[in-house]
Amino acid sequence: MVSTVHLFFNQRENVKDIASSVEECVRDGKEYGGYVLQKGTNLQFIKSCKNAGTKENPKTTIYFPKFVWQGKVMALYHYHADDEDRTELAGPSGLDLETTTQNNITGIVITKLAGKNFNVDVFFARQPQTVIDLGNYTY
Repeated sequence: MVSTVHLFFNQRENVKDIASSVEECVRDGKEYGGYVLQKGTNLQFIKSCKNAGTKENPKTTIYFPKFVWQGKVMALYHYHADDEDRTELAGPSGLDLETTTQNNITGIVITKLAGKNFNVDVFFARQPQTVIDLGNYTY
């Protein structure tokens, strides 16, 4: 699973697509999110927000169709990207970790860094919780 995500982000076209979503978050001042589907060796990040988090209210409520909980989804994802530089928020928060544990699903968080950069972390529901930093990406 981690290798699939890592390979996805090592493709320039995918980094550009995610960067577009990062910039949308910055422009709107919101932390969007959704779920990730795996189609063969490719991943699809499907935006599915009911209420996107903001600096004042960081909790993002994501609407997940029924099939999300039927094992057809690879991971949940969201952005820490409601401002130009959210480096201090890189990685999953306590609430992010709690959500993956409660729902027994993998999480991916994409954090906007200074300049044209973002960071990707993958985290798992199992105990003890494991967080894997996939590194920083420039767009």
